[in-house]
Amino acid sequence: MSAERRQEMMDNLEVRVWSYKRTGLGTLDREYDFNEIATITRASAAKIYGYQDRGELTPGYNADIAVYDLNPNTIDPSKEPAAIEKAFGNAMYTIKDGQILVKDGEVVKVVPSHTLWTNVQGFEEQEKAVMEEVMPRFRRYYTVKFENYQVQDHFTPYPTITTVQASK
Repeated sequence: MSAERRQEMMDNLEVRVWSYKRTGLGTLDREYDFNEIATITRASAAKIYGYQDRGELTPGYNADIAVYDLNPNTIDPSKEPAAIEKAFGNAMYTIKDGQILVKDGEVVKVVPSHTLWTNVQGFEEQEKAVMEEVMPRFRRYYTVKFENYQVQDHFTPYPTITTVQASK
């Protein structure tokens, strides 16, 4: 949200090298406002992953809300990046599935977590080709079997699965 703070981070050689190789972050000069941050971090993520009951404040949608201790009408994120980082690092309230889990910055309730995952269909042929390429190397160089990396169903007792048909 702050071009100045972003530049401070980019002045770190390690960060600069990494970001230029992997992202367009080093070329950005614009600053996001609070509405754009909410869209990027909440609404867009829900849409990208195909969750049709999340990502907006609409009756019938899951109430997953974070409330931060800052007033967007009185703070200038481009000039006060430390205040933004502090506020975003510790929500004052967190509401998950309509239940208050964090109040006044303290955890007041712990509930079983849902595992949200997207079952992308439409890449089966490409996946098979990749696996045929990867598996011989995996067997040769890894001491752990590939099957040990799979997440078994009993580790996700509350799954929320969204199936998406990928476009080719």
